[in-house]
Amino acid sequence: MRWLVLRIAAGWACGGFVLALVNGAIAAERPPARAPGPQTLATLGYVCVPLQRTAEGHLYARARINGRRCVALVDTGWSFTTLAAQKANRVFKIAARGAQADALIERLDLAKHSFPNQPARVEPLLFDGQPASFDCVLGLDFLRRHYALLDCARGRLYLRFGAPTAPEARRLETLLHECGFDAVPLSFDTPPALTVRAHINARPVDMLVDSAAVWSVLDPRELERLGLRAEPTLARLTGAGSTGTRPVLVAEAPSLTLESARLRSPRFAVMALADWGMASPHAPLPHVGGILGSPELRALEALVDCHGLKLHLRPRQSNR
Repeated sequence: MRWLVLRIAAGWACGGFVLALVNGAIAAERPPARAPGPQTLATLGYVCVPLQRTAEGHLYARARINGRRCVALVDTGWSFTTLAAQKANRVFKIAARGAQADALIERLDLAKHSFPNQPARVEPLLFDGQPASFDCVLGLDFLRRHYALLDCARGRLYLRFGAPTAPEARRLETLLHECGFDAVPLSFDTPPALTVRAHINARPVDMLVDSAAVWSVLDPRELERLGLRAEPTLARLTGAGSTGTRPVLVAEAPSLTLESARLRSPRFAVMALADWGMASPHAPLPHVGGILGSPELRALEALVDCHGLKLHLRPRQSNR
């Protein structure tokens, strides 16, 4: 299941709303502080896949599927690895199998590393009816299967071919702590999703950790409880699938806190999340009232431990 990928609707690419809402990106542009790098993590069994970032903040890898070049979005908010249906058979020579349109990628190459026999789904990758600009999505299933560490600030994906030993896991924790990171626990939900307990206005809210969400989001039903007020904007957003474009409201909070890490005056897009399976009594994730998106993850220099279920963040307070 896909939770949320957002983009500005076509024809609306400027104005005060972008500057007002995406102020987290300003903080994220400062040079990241020290963190364990590829050589250090290689001693603990990790391989590094360098990532590139789009103008909208999406992290992606240049990859090969069965020898064919492709662009792979890396997304902690996408439950299952997915191939674009329009290219699966024609380009990658992969045929969907069964009612669920399951497929098997015989060989996935990322950087200099090969990952054979990767299960995937074959679905149309669309935004408001238009083909996405990437060929596949490396979802949470792949990230957990390979013990991924996603460095949101530095654009690196660290993967393993086997589970870390207990000494390796302890050494990783020590390294991150020495570099100034504190660990915030994550929850693994069903359908597959990573969520984190945050506090907005000193009130708790469970948020989906979504590295590909352009903005952090709150469901409108959360606003009264959190003591926030939404303001209208002229922007419209497009979501994954065929949900269409919709107007966007924005709400500013005094603070966003994740244990020892705190952002001051964060701004959230406000939109109903029921279409993406959240924040509704009958939704798959009824307890999730918001999305922690790419700007905030970058501002906090987040390292997402997808299998170890920890969100490693800088504890210092940020002005955004």
